Amino acid sequence: MYTYYIHFEKANHDIFKRRGNWRRYKKGDKKIDFVYVDRYIKFDKKFLYNLDVKIENFAMILEGGNKRKIVDLFLKDPKTKKYVPNQIAFNPHAIEEDVLDFIKKGKIYIAKPVSGASGENIEIIKNKKEFDSNISNFKKSFFRRDKQIKDGRNWVLQEYITKPLLYNKKKFHIRSNITLTNNGKGYMDKNLFLLPAMKNYKLKDFKNKDIHDTHGTDNPDVLYLNDYFYGDFSQEDYKKIKKNVKKIAKIFIKKAKILCYQGIESCFNIFGLDILFLEDFSPIFIEANITPGTTWYHNLMLEGVMQEIIDKNFTPKIKPKEEKRFIKL
Repeated sequence: MYTYYIHFEKANHDIFKRRGNWRRYKKGDKKIDFVYVDRYIKFDKKFLYNLDVKIENFAMILEGGNKRKIVDLFLKDPKTKKYVPNQIAFNPHAIEEDVLDFIKKGKIYIAKPVSGASGENIEIIKNKKEFDSNISNFKKSFFRRDKQIKDGRNWVLQEYITKPLLYNKKKFHIRSNITLTNNGKGYMDKNLFLLPAMKNYKLKDFKNKDIHDTHGTDNPDVLYLNDYFYGDFSQEDYKKIKKNVKKIAKIFIKKAKILCYQGIESCFNIFGLDILFLEDFSPIFIEANITPGTTWYHNLMLEGVMQEIIDKNFTPKIKPKEEKRFIKL
């Protein structure tokens, strides 16, 4: 029997039981064949009960660096720069001239912390005066984990997408969850989240998050799109969205080159890519989330990980009957 350890609430242990050759880790075990953890937990070889535990396979959903560095990979390449909004990083404690020069008359901007989540601490900026008036708020919203950014530019000022593709008159973004292994292999969940705003889109009333915020928290209209269900999109439009999501995912996999638990080739990270679309269906990569999904979705991703990565290293005694979740990138 192989041994596994999972660190997230409400984990579905049946994923392992139905394979017929796994059991949960228990205190005293000297080897763990598979570890799956979430959130901001870092490990070394003595992470469990201070024992020297040998780890064969490992998933760490944090070790991806910060969001700014990931988007910078797109910005620095002339071929991929078009897929991210025009933006500049800044330090609210020391505003430099290039940041003020970035703000142009007639443009609308979003100011947000690099390590922000769920739309928190985002401000809409329309001119330099509004930017200056929000400096004190930016300073208060400093995230401790942003100290890893050496130049202190832990906020981003980003041009607002004024003409996004709409779904039922609402602004939306697509969340695509992907898996990246240490040996450079990438997989994309073939199911996509569509996260709409709560109210119809209009280019005003910028303080109203129900219009401009497309995060899925407490939103009953979040959709789960795939080849069998594409909501009110036509099949042809859904194919355009899926094709462009794959394009962004492939670029990300190629550029990221992010390692998790070094020395284990099958160690992997899971990222949530947030993608907006312009009216012509052109994709705009907003950010890569390093703690994607909720507890129930972790279980769905875990099934995909088992199918494409773990089952190939630890052949199941009972062949799983579940439908394949991942697309190889």
